[in-house]
Amino acid sequence: MGVDRPVPDGRAGSAGGIGGGSLEVSYDDGATWTAVDLERDGEKAAWQGLLKVPDSAEFVSLRASVSDDRGGSVTQEIIRAVGVR
Repeated sequence: MGVDRPVPDGRAGSAGGIGGGSLEVSYDDGATWTAVDLERDGEKAAWQGLLKVPDSAEFVSLRASVSDDRGGSVTQEIIRAVGVR
């Protein structure tokens, strides 16, 4: 069974411009987080940063956040995103 529900005016349309982004890293499965210094690639929705992985780390967990200029935001957390050898 399908339901046809139109989207009211003003609730659909183009996304807002990128406002800001952040990245945090954890080496203890999310018990503690450290901010990563990021450099934005011009006006693109792309950033880069350098992780300083401790010798004792077995896994890297990541928490990324981004916001737009219309008040929207999202945060994504990945525990044990990468294994360290």
